[in-house]
Amino acid sequence: MINDIRRIAAEAGDAIMKTYDGPAQVETKEDDSPLTQADRAAHNCIVAALTELTPDIPVLSEESEGISTEERMSWNRFWLVDPLDGTKEFIKKTGQFTVNIALIENGESTLGVVLAPASGLEYFASRDNGAFKRLGQAEPEKIHVSEIDKDKLRIVAPGASIPRNKAQNHRKHIHRCFPKELCLGVSKPSRASAIPDQVGVLSFVKLSP
Repeated sequence: MINDIRRIAAEAGDAIMKTYDGPAQVETKEDDSPLTQADRAAHNCIVAALTELTPDIPVLSEESEGISTEERMSWNRFWLVDPLDGTKEFIKKTGQFTVNIALIENGESTLGVVLAPASGLEYFASRDNGAFKRLGQAEPEKIHVSEIDKDKLRIVAPGASIPRNKAQNHRKHIHRCFPKELCLGVSKPSRASAIPDQVGVLSFVKLSP
């Protein structure tokens, strides 16, 4: 099924790119976010194709209308779609937008495709088959998360702005999360936070070479 979803994402990407070089026809949704003709074209393309491919699996798209919360909550299996993720970037013509399609089963994503049609960069994955990356017409390349290597732990000093009365708990949490030899210390609460009644806390953790 993954190749069918890749094809559908590519067709939606083509629909988006047909309007990319022209002026964007922009509407404003109820939440004040923009909506363009490209959003609608990609939505219509994906919903029609998924409905034909898997008529028994409902589709929830960002542009879907008339689906109640109660109905959605009853779904154990459905397609989750953002036909054009990055509408503002589409309008600005930066190329930084994607087509996103995922199959959700019992609250977990089991298959998904993310395609950036302006660059041809594609990521796709399915449970038990792994994840892949493809650029343009190149062959897909298998990808995976980094293996854990305690000698090369890559942690960039996490900072936080937290309620003043929870600062001590934050310090204790950092010490629980990281081995003693890697934790170089946690700063004392600072008044640097711009949020009233909160303090800035910075945790220093050893970086890899």
